[in-house]
Amino acid sequence: MTRFEKELSAFRYSLYPMLDTMDYNQITNYQMSENIPLMKSISEFYKSHQEEFKKYKYDILVRHKDVDINLDKFVEDQEFYKSEFYVMLSDKNSSESQKLEEIKNTPLYQFMIINPISHCGIYITMHHSQNNGVQSVAKRTVVNQLAAPKIKTIKNSKTDWTIYFDYYFEIYEFEYNIETSDLAIKSRWIRKKD
Repeated sequence: MTRFEKELSAFRYSLYPMLDTMDYNQITNYQMSENIPLMKSISEFYKSHQEEFKKYKYDILVRHKDVDINLDKFVEDQEFYKSEFYVMLSDKNSSESQKLEEIKNTPLYQFMIINPISHCGIYITMHHSQNNGVQSVAKRTVVNQLAAPKIKTIKNSKTDWTIYFDYYFEIYEFEYNIETSDLAIKSRWIRKKD
């Protein structure tokens, strides 16, 4: 664990007492004044560690660079077929997307998505919840406690990365910008059944 990871871990732990007194709806709807102690703490920590956050995200992405995933198998008519992958946040006209646009540069939001791998996981969970219901999310949660996906990252430029999640039965592809934390869904493939 790096010095910054230790500092980040200790800081996040220190948020528990403040979170205990917060209204959950205020947090999930990002309806908090900058004067609230929780917001002040997060804002100060985030602003004073911006370079460390960039390096932290980079280090997470680099850890998955050499993972062995055969990208050639994602060609139509072979093992997998391409499928729709819809998440409300990917619809720029949805109210969720518009809300995201308003808050995406706030320290609170940037702090919540500092781990690009977890950020992708949120989109995958949202996809299953919105398209397949709660039972699908429950099943995936159990399966993912036992098995783990292969995660591969490819650096395309100084700021742009591609992230693959290979869950054996399905593969997700994301585009990620390390500077802005913008995440875009590129593709989803499903393994063909015999």
